[in-house]
Amino acid sequence: FVVSQLPWFKDEYVSKEKLALEFVFLPMTPEGILSAKALLCSLDQNLFDGAHAALLLSPIFSAKELPAFAKKIGANATVLTKCVAGKEVTTVLEEHKEKAAEFGISRVPGFFLNGHTWLGVATREGLREEIERGKE
Repeated sequence: FVVSQLPWFKDEYVSKEKLALEFVFLPMTPEGILSAKALLCSLDQNLFDGAHAALLLSPIFSAKELPAFAKKIGANATVLTKCVAGKEVTTVLEEHKEKAAEFGISRVPGFFLNGHTWLGVATREGLREEIERGKE
């Protein structure tokens, strides 16, 4: 979804302020948790998009990889590493997990739109259909 659908979705709906987009992270593995923390911490340095793109190409499997990841995205490695190790980002991930549960999302990708939840990869047609249904 992120590679094939998100770009057009952002162009067609988010950038034109027709819809808001919110990412809720639901990592399922230790590596996923580490990558999600790194991504959330990239927000502090206004580097989310670059961090997101970098993680899609190469996930982080160990905290030892954080300095190289920081360099790749142009982040301050000390700040990023400290954030990833901190309690605050762990709390944020727990809040994301709770929000996903509220929306009925138990795995990724999951979507909540117009009061409906669905799991699995969304197609362009499926998203458009759901958006139009919400206008009725």
